[in-house]
Amino acid sequence: MSNTGSSVVSLAANTTQCTAQPLPFKGTAFDFGDGQIFIIPSLTARDLKRLKGEISILQNVANIDVIDSVDACVSLVHAALSRNYPTISNYDVSGLIDVSNMLQAVSCAMGIQSKPLEKAEIRSTERHAASRFFGGAK
Repeated sequence: MSNTGSSVVSLAANTTQCTAQPLPFKGTAFDFGDGQIFIIPSLTARDLKRLKGEISILQNVANIDVIDSVDACVSLVHAALSRNYPTISNYDVSGLIDVSNMLQAVSCAMGIQSKPLEKAEIRSTERHAASRFFGGAK
């Protein structure tokens, strides 16, 4: 994962032509696996206030419920990703998150940096991830 600028290369649907898509917010390039790299920006203050119940679930380690914690992680990561990918759904995010990447993805959404991906890794794989979620972003 690494802090990146505000653009990502995406593959236009049903073509082999790549186009640069500007993203509204800088964030951390995060590889969800299988070459699915998304730029996760930090949550807004509004999102933090709205999602304080989910954050509390994750902070309460002693009484953690696995299903509640997964739902909380999906909600937090969805809120962050939807800043750059407005059409991504909770369902889409729940398909990206698994037990091996869940806490790292939440850390990115919370603005905590993790191990950077090499730029060559990002360029070679990022086109697979986000093209279907731009939803009119120009």
